Amino acid sequence: FVLKSATRFLIYQNKRCDQKVGLSVNVSPRLFSAKDKSLNLWLDQVTKAATELDVTVEITERLLTEDSDRALEVLENLKTANVTIAIDDFGTGYSTLEQFKLLTIDTVKIDKSFVQDFASSKDSQNIVNAAISICASRDVKIVAEGVETEAVLNKLRIAGCHYAQGYFIAKPMNGKDFRAWLSKQPYPGKISA
Repeated sequence: FVLKSATRFLIYQNKRCDQKVGLSVNVSPRLFSAKDKSLNLWLDQVTKAATELDVTVEITERLLTEDSDRALEVLENLKTANVTIAIDDFGTGYSTLEQFKLLTIDTVKIDKSFVQDFASSKDSQNIVNAAISICASRDVKIVAEGVETEAVLNKLRIAGCHYAQGYFIAKPMNGKDFRAWLSKQPYPGKISA
């Protein structure tokens, strides 16, 4: 229901706006272990949405370690349907660099636990900078989650982060407020130089 509703809303929004907005969808690892056809139904809905929107599927590192064969199969199907693949909460799971090398990941979302004190913590700076460096070497986009201050945003910009997400950018809002907010934004969430 949520996926269908969000898809309808964004298709409607994009037809009336110069700036196109994509859809990011989190996928639960539980969906991969469901005994019914839930995963196939979800996959059908996502690939259908991708025919009309830019769709990103966000997976967790945990999914890669728990059911990697099934996950790789589904991710390949999604890539064939032109869906962007993102690793969500990067740095909090147990994925290895070997798994990262095998996957065709488009985006890495650095977990907010590293981002929130990026401006003040040397340890967080080292972790985020390492992730940015690894991703840059593979032409993978970086999203910093949990950006809540201008100081953090500025440091991320200098470090080479591509996108930011968090309360400093915008808080959750309803459709009407989203349309009004979007009309005032040149590039929502993009960290420009």
